[in-house]
Amino acid sequence: ESNGFVRRALHYYVPCVVRGRMVAVIGLGRSSDGALLSSEDVEILRTVSGYVAVAIENSLLYQEQQARASELKLLKEFNESIIESINVGLLAVDLEGRVTRINSALELILGLARDQAIGKRVEDLFSEDFSDTLWQVLGNDRWRLKEIRNIYKIHTATRAGQTLVLNIAIAPLQDLQEQTGALVVVEDVTSRIRLEEQLQQREKLSSIGLLAAGVAHEVNTPLTGVSSYTQMLLGMLPEADPKHALLQKVRRQAERATNIVNNLLNFSRTGSATEFGEVDIHRVLDDTLQLLEPQLRRSQIEIERVYQEDQPPIFGNSGKLQQVFTNLLLNARD
Repeated sequence: ESNGFVRRALHYYVPCVVRGRMVAVIGLGRSSDGALLSSEDVEILRTVSGYVAVAIENSLLYQEQQARASELKLLKEFNESIIESINVGLLAVDLEGRVTRINSALELILGLARDQAIGKRVEDLFSEDFSDTLWQVLGNDRWRLKEIRNIYKIHTATRAGQTLVLNIAIAPLQDLQEQTGALVVVEDVTSRIRLEEQLQQREKLSSIGLLAAGVAHEVNTPLTGVSSYTQMLLGMLPEADPKHALLQKVRRQAERATNIVNNLLNFSRTGSATEFGEVDIHRVLDDTLQLLEPQLRRSQIEIERVYQEDQPPIFGNSGKLQQVFTNLLLNARD
């Protein structure tokens, strides 16, 4: 033939068997002169077929191992990708409670690089009060726990003093049938708890605002009476009368109380965001300060008013501005 090979008929078939399994067949024709193979030739073929079978099986096993190694590598990369990208902290510990591995999320929570955490005990990663809660939850089994344990909303801190509120789940970690340690899942709920507290505070303030409006309405009636009767008595007494000065003081205090009540009503009145008009910004500031004066006085804070003279009116919503100034002042006080 043109390629140097001659096609001949096959007359001999020798199975290649290893461990009772045939993995290949060797096929041969007659010799070039047409002679048959001798029994010695056949015996040599049988011996060779054994070696061929072992070589082929080794090759197949090697290919299978390569495929499995590739699959394991992909699985390992996939698992590591999940562990690193998940937004909860994960840490593995041995049976002595020493950290063997942590993920990126826990590094952020702890403010600690993983090489600084690995080898340490779990309780050494948090503030001292953390260990008491941990041992109570783990019980006598310590890190040889048999079931998942949970700690909800534990208030603690990192060793650096960063306050934290955490949800923690601790599960046994097994290698085949033997327990090798535990997996600790740490969820940082600090921001969520703060947000919940802020929402609760807002709801409370909203309720207080409604209550204050109701009280202010009720207080307005007797205050109006006090002011009216004071004015009436002032009209009856000459200015030289000592009682006249006392009544003037009563009138001024009644007016002050009326202003505070009106400020409360203005502050609690939600109004519309479109209610804009000319506003005296100094008046809004004074009203706000008058409303907050008792709180500021209790905090031993002194108020110094430095206003620009001849400030022209601005176009705005006085009620909303008063809420803004109130928040700014309370934040400054805190």
